[in-house]
Amino acid sequence: LALGVVTLLAIAAAWFGGGLMLRQVDGLVASTRLLGRGNLDARVPLSGKRNELDLLARTFNSMAAALQARDRALRHAEEKRRVAEIELAVTRAHLDIARQIQQALLPHEALTLGKIRVAGRCVPAEAVGGDYFGYFPRSGDGMDSFVGDVAGHGVGAALLMAEARTTFLTERLASTSAANTLAKLNALLYDDLDRAKMFMTACCAMFA
Repeated sequence: LALGVVTLLAIAAAWFGGGLMLRQVDGLVASTRLLGRGNLDARVPLSGKRNELDLLARTFNSMAAALQARDRALRHAEEKRRVAEIELAVTRAHLDIARQIQQALLPHEALTLGKIRVAGRCVPAEAVGGDYFGYFPRSGDGMDSFVGDVAGHGVGAALLMAEARTTFLTERLASTSAANTLAKLNALLYDDLDRAKMFMTACCAMFA
């Protein structure tokens, strides 16, 4: 009788233990399938027992967590790359607009004064820069000319040169000589150039 009871208990323990083991294996298989389908949240429930299946489950969970962290890092890097590409595209678009505006400020047709024909061309080193030239007719056969170069390249130099051009066009109408025009330009633009830590070379000529 005692032997029969022991045998029955052994069979029951084996059945329950085997059932628990099968549930752990099923959990591993199910989580592995979820992970294979791209579900990085898949985890295997832990039994709390220190056996080979529990160790395998812990290893699986650690691997899944590492994959999930790697996926997040890759997604973050991809998002940063997309943002950088958008910002670069916007910057290029702004530079292209600035280039078009700067080119529009240059003379596009030759100026004919009697038997003299004046023309020029500006080819900047970059999309925009601080180079400018212009020639403008005066009363009769007179002409005012202006050539300038703000040190450096880029939008900052282009903005300062646009300011210089506007100032020249205003001052030339009231000036009686090229020297007076340049002196007035220097007085008006010095503070802006100094704050920007830049300088400008300019030449002005008046032909009567």
